[in-house]
Amino acid sequence: MRPTDHLSVNLNAGRRWLDVSPTGSGARNARLFTADIARLKATYNFTARSYLRVIAQRVQTDRDPSLYLALLPRREDAFTGSALFAYKLNWQTVLFLGYADNRDLSVDDRLEPSGRSLFLKVSYAFQR
Repeated sequence: MRPTDHLSVNLNAGRRWLDVSPTGSGARNARLFTADIARLKATYNFTARSYLRVIAQRVQTDRDPSLYLALLPRREDAFTGSALFAYKLNWQTVLFLGYADNRDLSVDDRLEPSGRSLFLKVSYAFQR
């Protein structure tokens, strides 16, 4: 979607699953896992030289632990959010400032912080 000349918004959603035969003999299939992914990306262009991009993504996975050889949780849930500001100083130099926040499902069934990061990057094209 493009609500204004400066703002663009993209929403993606997907679902993946895998059914297997627990005995391998073609008997009734069982659902090994189901994964749901939702992603929202919004970009606001202030000028031709600067923009702000925000991304939010959530991944939820439900599985049947009895069908796995290794011990896995029945449910996993993760959220990732990030913001990036970019400013083009000239045609070969860009300044980036970004922040990311990651959250994972806790034993209390809540999305708890698992990591945060803040970065600053200057990109410059060297010439001979």
